[in-house]
Amino acid sequence: MTGPPKKGAQESPQALAIYGGTFDPVHRGHLACAQAVARLLPGLRLLLLPVGMPPHRPRPSASPARRLAMLELALCGEDPQRMAVDTREVHRQSPCYSYDTLKSFRQDYGEALPILFVLGLDSYKTLPSWQRWQSLTDLAHLLALARPGQSAALPPALAAWQAPRLAASRHALLQAPAGLVRHERLAEVPVSATQVRQAYREGQDASAQVPPQVDSYIRREGLYSAKRETRLAERED
Repeated sequence: MTGPPKKGAQESPQALAIYGGTFDPVHRGHLACAQAVARLLPGLRLLLLPVGMPPHRPRPSASPARRLAMLELALCGEDPQRMAVDTREVHRQSPCYSYDTLKSFRQDYGEALPILFVLGLDSYKTLPSWQRWQSLTDLAHLLALARPGQSAALPPALAAWQAPRLAASRHALLQAPAGLVRHERLAEVPVSATQVRQAYREGQDASAQVPPQVDSYIRREGLYSAKRETRLAERED
């Protein structure tokens, strides 16, 4: 778990990548993506950023504290200089907008460090609906990750906007603190959080889809069970 950097507390990375999501729950697909991003560039430090209240999707099923606990369990044993959890947003009660998130990171890490904002291609294609989307590259590079076989076609407005910002190589992302867009295609791990939640809800074995310590936590806490989902729905009504 991490917050803003402390001077002298750790070796400075050459670049910082921010991988946000609900992680509801964190699964092997998330971790495979995180490991692939961490290997893209030398000296890269990856921060996984669980959001509290995402503005463009429904409220997560598990509480912020439980999603954070699962993410920390999943990263147990990782070198925190290479990969860690950032907690600045997970307990927020208001929607978390990416521009504000990146502005916070830029304030904490300074103007010179290259920062990469990681997002899936599906999310990248919706960028024109995001708040202050055209200003995101004022604060960071954008790293859009595609699945094998996924169409790279973009909405016309987004394609026109990204054209002068496309990075010729991934290493170009180390040459400036922000301003570029880079597309990478990663190997697909066929698992989704929706499938994982459904498996637990139906009492199926999902241990192949999540790390063992996360599976144990979910079962111990009774997360995503049909009874628990019913209680939450009744509470909201």
